[in-house]
Formats: sequence, structure tokens, C-alpha cells
Amino acid sequence: MGFYGDAGVGDNLKAELLAILHGMKLAWRANFCNILCVSDSLLAVNLVLGPLDVLHKYTPIIAHIKELLQQSWSVCFCHSLREGNQSADFLSKLGPNCGVDLVVLDTMPEGLHPFVTADAAGTVFRRM
Repeated sequence: MGFYGDAGVGDNLKAELLAILHGMKLAWRANFCNILCVSDSLLAVNLVLGPLDVLHKYTPIIAHIKELLQQSWSVCFCHSLREGNQSADFLSKLGPNCGVDLVVLDTMPEGLHPFVTADAAGTVFRRM
């Protein structure tokens, strides 16, 4: 299962937080009980794991993620460089201007397979 979507007006942090939120919601609905959430945004990971800053501009998104963390499941977060998760990077590029908040994929989009294979093999691409 994969997904992408248009995060609307905002910045990379908003897109990362929405990706975490959408991924957690999909995992919960699919009855997954052990989740590893990998993000290339250390700031997003720290905002989710740290205390809620009620003055942060993305407090509603962060609070929703924190509510989901209270469910009866195990969710772990870790930071990874973007180069270590080419599949997520590929899907993130489909989101802008797609016209909808969330597209849930039942099949792999054309062009994704080489990145999934590389990610599974642990291939890391150089940062340019």
C-alpha cells in the first residue's frame, strides 16, 4: 500500500507532517499493529516525539498525530536521509498539483519498481 497527495499551500515540513498523519491513518484502518515510520525530516520526527507546542503553526496536524499515537499499537519513528528512501521520494513528487489531498495506491505506479528494489537492497544514491 502506498499513497501520495497534494499538501496544498505550505512548506516541506507541512508535507512531511501530513505524510506521517496520512500514513498512520491508513495503517490504523488496515489494522497494522507494529509500525515503523521513517521520515527524512528530523524536525518532523522531533515535533511528533517532543512536547506539543501549542503556538506552532502546524499544531493541529501534530496534535492529530499525537492522538493516533495513543491508540493500542506500537509506532516507532526514525530519521533517514532522503537518499535512503527513494520510493517515498518518488511518490512525494506525484503529489503536488495532483488535485486531491490523498491518493491511495492499490498497485505500484509505473516507474516506482526500480526504487522499491533499490530501497529493499539498501542502495543509497548520492546526494547532488
